[in-house]
Amino acid sequence: MESIYKFFGGPLNPKKPAESFFLQLWFLKRLGLWAPDTDNKLIQKLYTAWSYFYRFFFLFTYTTTQIMFFKDAENMTDVAEGFFLLLTQISLTYKVEMFYRNRHRIKACEKLLRSTLFCPKNDEEDAVIKESMILTFVLGMAFLVPALMTCSSWGLSSLLAKEIYLPIAAWYPFSHNNSFVFALVWIYQIYGIYMSACYNASTDTFASSMISHANGQVQRLGIQLKKIGYSNEDETIKKNVKALKNKSAIISDDDERMIEINKQISALKRKHGENYGEVIRCIIYHEEILKSSKDIVLSAGIIFEVHLSLPVFMGLWLLKRLGLWAPETENQLIQTLYTLWSYFYRGFFLWIYTLTQIMFFKDVEDMTDVAEGFFLLLTQIALIYKVEMFYRNRHRIKACEKLLRSTLFRPKDDEEDAVIKESMILTFTFGMAFLVPALITIASWAIMPFLDEEMHLPIVAWYPFSIERPIIFVMTYFYQIYGIVMSASFNVSTDTFASSMISHANGQVQRLGIQLKKIGYDNGESIKKDLKILKNQSAIFVDDDKRMNEMNKQISALKRKHGENYGEVIQCIIYHEEILKFCAEIKDIFKGPIFAQMVASTVIICMTCFLLVNQIDHIGAASSSVSYLLTMVTQILLFCWIGNEVIYSSYRLTEQAYFSNFQSFDRNTAKALLILMQRSSKDIVLSAGAIFEVHLSLPTFMGIMKSSYSYFAVLNSMQNK
Repeated sequence: MESIYKFFGGPLNPKKPAESFFLQLWFLKRLGLWAPDTDNKLIQKLYTAWSYFYRFFFLFTYTTTQIMFFKDAENMTDVAEGFFLLLTQISLTYKVEMFYRNRHRIKACEKLLRSTLFCPKNDEEDAVIKESMILTFVLGMAFLVPALMTCSSWGLSSLLAKEIYLPIAAWYPFSHNNSFVFALVWIYQIYGIYMSACYNASTDTFASSMISHANGQVQRLGIQLKKIGYSNEDETIKKNVKALKNKSAIISDDDERMIEINKQISALKRKHGENYGEVIRCIIYHEEILKSSKDIVLSAGIIFEVHLSLPVFMGLWLLKRLGLWAPETENQLIQTLYTLWSYFYRGFFLWIYTLTQIMFFKDVEDMTDVAEGFFLLLTQIALIYKVEMFYRNRHRIKACEKLLRSTLFRPKDDEEDAVIKESMILTFTFGMAFLVPALITIASWAIMPFLDEEMHLPIVAWYPFSIERPIIFVMTYFYQIYGIVMSASFNVSTDTFASSMISHANGQVQRLGIQLKKIGYDNGESIKKDLKILKNQSAIFVDDDKRMNEMNKQISALKRKHGENYGEVIQCIIYHEEILKFCAEIKDIFKGPIFAQMVASTVIICMTCFLLVNQIDHIGAASSSVSYLLTMVTQILLFCWIGNEVIYSSYRLTEQAYFSNFQSFDRNTAKALLILMQRSSKDIVLSAGAIFEVHLSLPTFMGIMKSSYSYFAVLNSMQNK
C-alpha cells in the first residue's frame, strides 16, 4: 500500500498529514469549496462568485431538470427512472451546501492537524499517522475510481445504443430533437455527472480523511499513555539532537492558547513532577481530539449531536419567524416592526383561518358534517389559545431559557453531561415523532384534492365569495395549504419548546441526584481544578445573575467555615430550590395551553376515529386521517411521557442521598442532608389546567385514550341509529 501511495502522492511525511488528501483538496479548490488563503478582496469575491455559479449551474439547475421530469411520468418505470439519480443529487446538494456553510470550521480542523500538539514525536507515533494517511488515500481512490468509471459508462452506453438517448432522465423547457441542441444537452449532462461525482468524492472522502486522522491521533494518545512513568535513557540525547536540527516551518503553532497551555503544563511538572504533567498533557490532548472530531463530523453535514437539541433549536428558529420570539435589540423601530409582523401573522393565519372554519357550521346537515367540521377546528382553537398564551408569557419563557444557560444548571462532569444528553435525545425522539406524521398529514391533505374525482378544498370552510372560478379556487387552495403549514409550525414550535423545557427540568433533577451521591467522596478535585485553569472556556454559558454570583460566594464561605461536605449539601439544597422554582414557572406558563391541547385532542381523536369508520372505503382520506390521528396521539404522549420522567427522577432523589458518604458527616452536615431529604421526598409533579388539574403522567395519557374511545363509541352508535 505504501508503494502505491508513493507512486501517486510521493513519500509519506507524517508531519504533513494534509498530503494524504491532496487530491480532495485539489478538487475542492476547483469546485469553489476551498477558498485560497489570500487577503486580496478582489480574488476572494471572484472566487465566491465562481463558487455560487458552479453550484447553481451544476447542482441546483441540474437537480431541478431531474425533478421536473416527474411531471410527465406515466408509470412506475418512469418514476424509478426519475429516482435513479435524483436522490443522490438532492443529498449531494445538501452535503455541498453544508460543506460550504462550515468551510471555515473545516479549514480550522485541517489546520489543527498541522499543530504541534497533533505532530508525531517519535517513530512509533509516525507509524500510526502513516497508517492513517495510507488508509485515507486508499479509501479515497476506492471511491473515486468506480465513480469515474460509472460516469464514463453512462456516457458511452447512451451513444452505443441502437437509438441515441440522453444519459439522465430530465426535463428541459425546449425541444432537443435538433442534433446540435441534443449534443449540447448531452455534453451538459455528462459534464454535470462528472461534476456531481467530483463533488461527492471530494466532500465524502475529505470527511472520511478527517475521521481517519482523528483515529490516528487517538492511537497516538494510547502510545503516550503507555509511556508515562517510564524513564527514557536516550531522552537527553534526543533533546540535544532536536536542538541542533534546523526545523522547517511545516508545523503551524500560532495558537496562543496552545502555547499558554504548554507553559502551564511545564509549571505543573515543576510543581508536581514529570509524570503528573504528562498525564495532564494527555488529558488536554484527549479533549482536543474530542473537540476536533466533533467539528469534523458536524462540518461534513452529518446530523449527530448538534441535532440532538433539534426541538429547542428548531423551536426557536420557528418562533422567531412566526413572530413569537422578538430579537434582543434596543432599536425601537425593529421592535415595533416585529410586533406588527407578529400581529399580522397571527391575525391572518390563525384568527381569520379559524373563523372560516367556524362559519362552515351554518350549513351542516348531519353528524358526518359535524365531525368533518370538528376535524381541524378544535386543533385551531386550542392552537390560538396556546399561541396567545405563549406570546403573553414570552418574557417569562425567555427567562427560563436563559436560566438553563446559567452556571448553576451547567453540567460539571461526564456523568452529568450524560443525563443532559439523555434528556436531549428523549426530546429529539418525541419531537421527530410529532413532526414526521404532521408533515405526512399536511402532504396528504395537499395532494388529496387532486386525487379525488371532483376537485375540492383540503379543509371544509366557508368564504363570503364563490370559489367556482379557477383563479379564485387556486388562490383559496394555496391560502388553506399555507395556513395548514403555518398552523403546524405554530404547533410544533410551541409544543416541542414546552416539552424541551420539561425534559431539561428532568435532566436537572437527575443532575441533582448525581451530585447527592458524590457528597463526601474525594473525586480528584485538585486535578479538576488544574484542568479548569488549562482549558480555554468559551462564553456559551451566561452567568450575569448577581444573585447567583453572591450565592456562590456565600457557599464558598460556608465551606471554609463548616467544611467541604457542608457546603456541598447547602449547594444541593439551593440547587433543588432553583429546580423547584424552574418547574413551578414552567407549570404556571404552560398549564393552560397543555390542558387546552388535552381537551381538544380527546375530542379530535374521537372525531378522527369516527371519520375513519365512515371513510373506510376511501383509502386516501383514511390514510390522511390515520396520520392526523398519530399526530394527535403523539402530541399528548409527548407531554405525558416527559412529565412522567420528571416524577420518577424526583422520586429517586431521597434514595440517591443515601449513596452519599453520610457516615463521615458532622452533626451540622447531617442535619442539612436530612432537611434536603425531607424536602425532596415530595415528588415534582407537573400538571395542566387551573380549576381541574391533570398530572402529566402515563396514567393520564391512558385516561385520555379511554375517554376518546368512549366518546367515539357513543358517537358511532348515534350515527348507526
